Amino acid sequence: MNSEHLPRHLAAHAALLAAISRGGSFSAAAEHLGIVQSAVSQRVKSLEMRLGGPLFIRTTRTLTKTLLGEIVCTAAEHSIDEWSAVCDRMREIQNPAAIRMSVASSLAMKWAIPSLQRVREEAGDILLRIGEDLANLSGQDAQVALRFGPGPYPGLHTDLLCRCDLIPVASPRLDISGGLEPLVAQGSSLLLHDRRGALDGTGVSWEAYAKGSGVAWPGESRGATYDRSDLAIQAAIAGLGIALGRTLLAEGDLAAGLLVVAGPKVSIKSKYWIVTTGYFAATKSYASLRDALRREARRSGKAEMSVTNPGRSL
Repeated sequence: MNSEHLPRHLAAHAALLAAISRGGSFSAAAEHLGIVQSAVSQRVKSLEMRLGGPLFIRTTRTLTKTLLGEIVCTAAEHSIDEWSAVCDRMREIQNPAAIRMSVASSLAMKWAIPSLQRVREEAGDILLRIGEDLANLSGQDAQVALRFGPGPYPGLHTDLLCRCDLIPVASPRLDISGGLEPLVAQGSSLLLHDRRGALDGTGVSWEAYAKGSGVAWPGESRGATYDRSDLAIQAAIAGLGIALGRTLLAEGDLAAGLLVVAGPKVSIKSKYWIVTTGYFAATKSYASLRDALRREARRSGKAEMSVTNPGRSL
């Protein structure tokens, strides 16, 4: 028995051996594989010559595996089962029953969850995975991530979801009739801060807002600090001060009348991105999800534009 190329030769015959073992006859195997029975017999005979012994004991009515045949047929069946599982996983990746999408907590609470039903109607079922860091898109964490930042994300496929503006927002009950400019210039205690946005390089801070709107920043503010943007926005809804909302996070509360625009928008470099692997980016499932998310982002922007600015400006 020449063993140098034997593993590769056995692998090439795995489908044949598994079909014979499971079908119980050469004729059943031939029918399963779509070939003539004589071809099955010839291939088995050739393999037996290479192995140096018979794989089957054949009579007119029965087919029995020898010990050698039992060994190679068992391995062949396991091999075919493994490849069947691989094919199932490939189909799941290309057309998943549910797309696992990683979303930061603020974006999830203020935009993704309220928008999810409409997105599902267009793109199918979606499972949200909440996390502040980029998920492992090559493993089981998620297939797609929505992220906010300057981008790009090296080694991954990235599509722009939408651009971003900072939007000062406050409760309609809060009296800021003196305007926003003096409050920013003084670092007023009414300015509510997002700790993460000030530290993660995204530019969501009152200092960045002051710079973008041409107002001198005093260097610090006495206002309360919150760990996430959505928490700062909730504090603004409660009438505790003025928060820096941003595109996709503020529109829903503005449209519901829970907040009003307290000053002009300021554009920033950070944007919203749809991030995935190059492989998943080529699937129809991803294209449907990307298009649905973009339509929902445009819809949110139109909702915000319909809100009347109460006239407070810098």
